[in-house]
Amino acid sequence: MGIQDALKCCDCEAVLEGPPITLPCQDILCNQCYAMMKVHGVSECAKCCQLFNENWEPVHQTEKKNDIEKLKGYQKRCNTFFMDVVSQLCFADNTAPSQEVVEKLLSYIFFTTRGGDHQRTRDLSIFNTGIDPTPVFRSFLLQLLMRTSADNVKENLEHYLTQAKDLIQKNADDEDEQYVELCLLVIQCLEDMYTQEASRADVDEIKYACDALHRANQNITMEGLNVEKLYGLASARMGLAITARCVAEIVMNNIDPRHVDRRVRKLIETAQILYEETHVNWTRKYLVKHICRCYSIDVYYKVCQNPAPFLRWISMRDVNSDQVVEVSDRYIVCGDNYKRIREAITKVILGENVEHLFETVQELQAAGVRVELMLQLAVHREITSSYIYPQQQRKLKALVCVIIVFNTL
Repeated sequence: MGIQDALKCCDCEAVLEGPPITLPCQDILCNQCYAMMKVHGVSECAKCCQLFNENWEPVHQTEKKNDIEKLKGYQKRCNTFFMDVVSQLCFADNTAPSQEVVEKLLSYIFFTTRGGDHQRTRDLSIFNTGIDPTPVFRSFLLQLLMRTSADNVKENLEHYLTQAKDLIQKNADDEDEQYVELCLLVIQCLEDMYTQEASRADVDEIKYACDALHRANQNITMEGLNVEKLYGLASARMGLAITARCVAEIVMNNIDPRHVDRRVRKLIETAQILYEETHVNWTRKYLVKHICRCYSIDVYYKVCQNPAPFLRWISMRDVNSDQVVEVSDRYIVCGDNYKRIREAITKVILGENVEHLFETVQELQAAGVRVELMLQLAVHREITSSYIYPQQQRKLKALVCVIIVFNTL
């Protein structure tokens, strides 16, 4: 007999659908009742009325650990099958499910406590488990809702955001920050949807991106964070990402401005119009960051130096200045030995004799320090941080001496 057949919750008297939660008095709770106790700050057993300490924790039943693990594995397999069914049947062929189905699916991830005064989120699951102590918003159902026709997507998304916003307002102290994070998740899902659509074989990617930037021009300056604005922001991000790729290809392949495809020029000009007409500075910043992150800062410098008139607007004076801000060293937590090796490497790069580095390494080895890892981290740091400089200012040649020292260890 399985543990969920043998045990019932002492509060709601329902058969357990998840691992039993044992109170300090040894009575058993289900996952949902335990979550409600924590939400309400209750420190008293509903069955025997025993009072607990303010910071009480459930008792772990080590003797039933194997049974609990088996139950979790079984539930995980059931939930995986359930999500496959939802994905393949409820949203088959990008057909919108009925409103009743959408509401039922939302009820799996949003629920109200029995008193009706608190709302919670949980995993998309057929079991009453996986309840979040604070609201958590996941993208699986959100992405499925977006795979339906455009009208249904907006309607379902409005429904989803309304429930989520109510939940945040009732449960989160930093409700504005939480809602912005949720909206960012929605934007990322929409952007993924647009990117997948643009990559289809029967879609003209350049025209699709151009149309997306036109749509964004109409609503990214709206007040607040409504669904229309989220669509506009996602359209802008997708369109600017494709624009960044086209710009990078022009400068990396040294394409003569006169020979640039007319459609590509129109796309770049549409991105410029989006920046200039909306007066939204982040659009140009997003384009520049995308070029730097995906194609390197050298490509951005080439864009700034390119004589093509339709590329001039991309150059940002504050980014294209000679001033370079150093990158903090995340490996500094490795301690003084790492700092000694890093400083020795820095001296080699600045022109000092490599013998000093070699002596430092030998001294640390004699003291029993594993210098190989420290040297690898220091070299990695110097190489990666050098890319914040233009190519002509990098001192990577000196690092060759350092690598030779490392190979002699």
